[in-house]
Amino acid sequence: MYNLTDLANKIDKSGLVSCHVVIDTYLDSTTGYWYRLYDDGWLEQGGSGTTSTATTILPKAYRDTSYQLFIRLQNNNSSVSAVMGYYYADKSTDRFVRGVTAQAFPFDWITYGYSNI
Repeated sequence: MYNLTDLANKIDKSGLVSCHVVIDTYLDSTTGYWYRLYDDGWLEQGGSGTTSTATTILPKAYRDTSYQLFIRLQNNNSSVSAVMGYYYADKSTDRFVRGVTAQAFPFDWITYGYSNI
């Protein structure tokens, strides 16, 4: 008969990659803002915005401003053929300010980086 504990201790675990676990989640049903926070501090968050607000306050702050920010335009108007888009004019650890080119439409945003947990 084999002792499973002895066998497990003999396995070389040096090549295994550790998995990270989600330790906190958030979803605001009013704004649609959400986040996922992992045990190593990695943070993913996103939401949608409207043309009426240029500044988006993040649900959870980042450690520094090196996080990635992506903004996607929601243009459901097939009659508009101009090139349009959003860019961020400024960002800090807890917010970003959206800039606008051409016409303004609602947008989705997502960020990735390390939080200040």
